[in-house]
Amino acid sequence: MFFNPYSLLPLIISLIHLIIGFFIFVKNQKSIINRTFALECIAVSIWLFGYFIAYSCSEPKTALFWCKFAYFGVMFIPVFFYHFTVSFFDIRNKKFIILNYLITSIFVILVIVTDKVVSGVYKFYWGYQAKAGFVNNLFLSYFVTMFIYCLLTLYLDLKGKRRITPIEYTKTRYVLVAYMIASLGI
Repeated sequence: MFFNPYSLLPLIISLIHLIIGFFIFVKNQKSIINRTFALECIAVSIWLFGYFIAYSCSEPKTALFWCKFAYFGVMFIPVFFYHFTVSFFDIRNKKFIILNYLITSIFVILVIVTDKVVSGVYKFYWGYQAKAGFVNNLFLSYFVTMFIYCLLTLYLDLKGKRRITPIEYTKTRYVLVAYMIASLGI
């Protein structure tokens, strides 16, 4: 392993997410909203930390391990975002939450035991990057669908789907804007 300047940004952003997640969790550990948001921050942190290491690897086999490790974090981002969103709006749909965790578990198992999601690595000047297997497209469709659903839920709430207080309106607006900005970086 060697130091790669391109790996510095994923490391910094990974640490920022970890700190934010920890701060939010400690602020109110009993709140499901805080817990799911903290879990989402941890998932993003795992994803970026995995690529921090993969970008600095000198061996393809080691890079493949860290790319799969990064995918472990990526797999949980949509389910934690969905769980956060339904908790934020107090939408009671346990069956769909459980279904999403089950879908995520299947994708995680496929990453760990097969090469159907991550089939190898590519070597670029900035480091190693995961080579997508054919199941990756299915996961990507799931990821995008969940992300769009959550953003639409936030957006529709701002457009008066339910009666909310000015404070709830402001909170929803900030969450929507934050996720829209985050989606530009994905």
